[in-house]
Amino acid sequence: MELGLQRMKALYLFLLISAITCSCHCWSIGDCVFVSGDIYFNISYKAKSSDTANPEKASVAKVSIPSDGITIGGACEDVEKGQAANLELKWKGFDFLILFVKETGNDHWYAQKVRLSYNESELLDAVNPTSVIVKTNNEEKLFLTRLTHFYQCNSSDTHPLYRFESEKVTTENLVNMTTSNLVVKPYKSLKKPEQCTMDEVTVKPTKKPTTKPHPHTDPKPTPYPWGVFFCPGDLFFKAVQIKPIQMAIRIICEARHARLVMHACQEGNQLFPQHATIIVLCGVVDGSAVRLMMSLDRKIRGDSACEHDGENELKQVTEVTKASFVLGLFNAGILLGKIPLSPAEGVVVGALFMIALLLNNILLGRHDPFIPIQGAFWKVVCSKHQKVE
Repeated sequence: MELGLQRMKALYLFLLISAITCSCHCWSIGDCVFVSGDIYFNISYKAKSSDTANPEKASVAKVSIPSDGITIGGACEDVEKGQAANLELKWKGFDFLILFVKETGNDHWYAQKVRLSYNESELLDAVNPTSVIVKTNNEEKLFLTRLTHFYQCNSSDTHPLYRFESEKVTTENLVNMTTSNLVVKPYKSLKKPEQCTMDEVTVKPTKKPTTKPHPHTDPKPTPYPWGVFFCPGDLFFKAVQIKPIQMAIRIICEARHARLVMHACQEGNQLFPQHATIIVLCGVVDGSAVRLMMSLDRKIRGDSACEHDGENELKQVTEVTKASFVLGLFNAGILLGKIPLSPAEGVVVGALFMIALLLNNILLGRHDPFIPIQGAFWKVVCSKHQKVE
């Protein structure tokens, strides 16, 4: 059951992010070619200099693939027509092409050609700007991956591109292409990721000699089931009935809740840097995962008609989801540099916030402290709506 909830949680988060995110660095052709990640080019060129004795100077321009004003082209693989899978991105003054082929024997695939065409007039203070074409070396097999997997590399990697003229690649390295958080999937049939060499752990820790556990014992026993079911006289069960111990356990759970939301926000920021909406959504989904997944599961199976609105997180948002939303906003402010706190300090503040909500429910008996704020919000909205009418 727990594994099923985790899978549904991952699916829900993927669909949610895919539906809402429109500004991510990802490009696709139909359902076959897909590339996402951060790609930029360091272009070497000659620029004008203010020095009269030396009017030209060597300069380097950093060019990124823009989110707007870009034309996406390419084609899926067509064996009958001899068409290889390719992706072409065009924006003002630039034309970027990746051509994918399968290795002889169909054991691996790779990018046979990575080409960048650009006009130096788009570069700052370029001297005698001309059109330039750079490509990868003909012998380099970029993104070489097994045919059953797609390429994935979170680490930063740099690939040299050489000037192409007179129908051949020269040794003049004009451009360095840098990639990070890269995913390359040129064929629809690829389902599993293959990590690049830089993401893999190269140094294996030395194994310490350990005693072989008894075949009928668990090498990593968890104390809680043993404490509940085998504690003499049910002492463990009776202990957790004591109010102070219950309070301590609930405080620990609220602190863990704050840590989970921060961890989810950090993952969202790592996958989609500087996207506040995605960071907040990741925190909300992780903070109220069980409730959201149960409601979504009932919706899929058609059981939602048999439940009350208060039991459906999709119809009536509870205090847990609202608190997760507040924590998500707070964590997004920290990760985006708007709030001068470290993530560890943010977890502490978030835990204090959750504990304050817990004490509010216990001492004041208020189940949802966000209701007054929610009521005031809808009062303002409704009053404006009436004035318009």
